[in-house]
Amino acid sequence: MISRLDSMENLASYTQDTSSEAEAVQRELMAQMQPSQRMALALRLSSEMLRLSKAAIRRRFPQFNEAEVGLKFIELHYGAELAEAVRRSRSNVQS
Repeated sequence: MISRLDSMENLASYTQDTSSEAEAVQRELMAQMQPSQRMALALRLSSEMLRLSKAAIRRRFPQFNEAEVGLKFIELHYGAELAEAVRRSRSNVQS
């Protein structure tokens, strides 16, 4: 049975700043991990991406409170329409 990680070897490089040798090491290390370890790594990376993205919004818009940071995050990542729907929904709950 071929694992999903093995099939990744046939894919083009997924980064522009990582050597093919480093990618091979990363693939090998991931292949040695248990599924729960790979999931934990994915969750940590996702959490870090969210933290960094919101930190960038706070730097760009220092006047924003946490709710406004969250709305800007939604706007940037999911679109203005969804951000506006969330904004309207929040204002209805607060009324």
